[in-house]
This record gives sequence, structure tokens and C-alpha cells, in this order.
Amino acid sequence: MPIPDPSPDARAVVTGASQNIGAALATELAARGHSLIVTARREDLLNTLAARLTDKYGVAVDVRPADLADPATRQTVRRTRRAPDLDPVRQRGHRDLRSRCDT
Repeated sequence: MPIPDPSPDARAVVTGASQNIGAALATELAARGHSLIVTARREDLLNTLAARLTDKYGVAVDVRPADLADPATRQTVRRTRRAPDLDPVRQRGHRDLRSRCDT
């Protein structure tokens, strides 16, 4: 699926965004002009990433620390994913998050 164009009324959710592939995906989306919701366990790393992306690309980045191994937290992320202002771009920080959230 191609990445949609950025919209001022939409955000993309990136899980596992504190490092590695998740951080790279968040950076690429921000560089393309997408506002983001970033989640991972490490709030300190998310805050650093959010500040860098906001400063460099001028996008809004909402930090939501989350441990996706916790069932209650997964439900919160699931509700976030279904918000009407989200772009259909996802990166699974937890290998089976989608199957767990969609049940």
C-alpha cells in the first residue's frame, strides 16, 4: 500500500518508535510532512525523538509511552488506531500486535 500524502487533519501511529526500525519509520514519515503519534516503552527516548522531529521537520509529534506486552495498554493503542484522524500507516513494534488488537 502506498503511503498517503500528509494531511493537516491526520496523524500516523508508529509503534516501537523509540529506536531502530520504528525510529527510522517515524523519521521518514516526519520528513514527508506527516504528524505522528509515537509509542514505545521508553518515554525518554520518545521525547528525544519527538523533539528532534518537531525541530527538524516542523511536524506535531504526540508521545504515548506504552508497553504492548500489557493487554490493557494494547487496548488503548487499539482505540488510538481507530481514531478518525489517523493515516493508514502502521509499523508493528510487537510482532503480533495487530492480531491481538483486532480480536
